[in-house]
Amino acid sequence: MIEVMRQNHVAQVARIHHDALPADFLPSLGLPFLEKVFFRAALTSEYGKTFVYTDKDKVAGFITIAHDSPAFIRNIFLSNLPQIVWTFLTKVLLNVALLVESLSLLSSLRDAGEKTTKSEIVLIAVDKEYRGKGIGSELIKEAMSYIRTRGYTCCRVKTLAQNTDAIAVYRKNGFETRRTLTLAGKKYLIMVNEGN
Repeated sequence: MIEVMRQNHVAQVARIHHDALPADFLPSLGLPFLEKVFFRAALTSEYGKTFVYTDKDKVAGFITIAHDSPAFIRNIFLSNLPQIVWTFLTKVLLNVALLVESLSLLSSLRDAGEKTTKSEIVLIAVDKEYRGKGIGSELIKEAMSYIRTRGYTCCRVKTLAQNTDAIAVYRKNGFETRRTLTLAGKKYLIMVNEGN
C-alpha cells in the first residue's frame, strides 16, 4: 500500500535510504542526520512529499518527490540551518574527502538539472528484501500522479550512472537520459519524463 509518509515512518525511511545508498552524500552524514534532520524536514515541506510503500507496518520503500525542487532543497536546509551547520562542523570538516564532495555538490546545485523542469524525484529507495517486486515502479507512478495534481507533467531525476537497476526502472517508467554530469568525481545521469 502506498501512503504519504508519516512521523512513525521516518526512522524506517532513513534506514532504507542509509542502507540502500551508503556512498551517497546524505547517508554519509549519518543515520541521525537523515532521521532527525532531513526526513523530518521533508515531512513538513510544502514543496514536496515523501510517499512510502508499506507491507503491514513495515516500510518497504519510499520516494521523495518535489514539485518545486529548488524551493524544496532551500526549505529543507534553511529550516534546519543550526543542525546542518553542526553536522557540517562535526562530520564534514573532520573528513577532507567529505569536505571536497560537499563543496563540489554545493557548487553544482545551480546546474544539477534541466532548467525548465522544477519537479524532481529527489530520492527513491527500496529495502533490499523487497527489490524486484515492482515497488519502485509503483512509487514512481504515485510521484508522477502527485506532480500532475500540482500542475506539472515533466519530471527529472539524477542518478548515479553505475546504478543500472534504477536506470532500468526509470526507463520502464518513461524517463529518458538527457545528459551526464560529474559531481564530486562521480558520473550521474539526468533523466527526464516529459509526462506525455
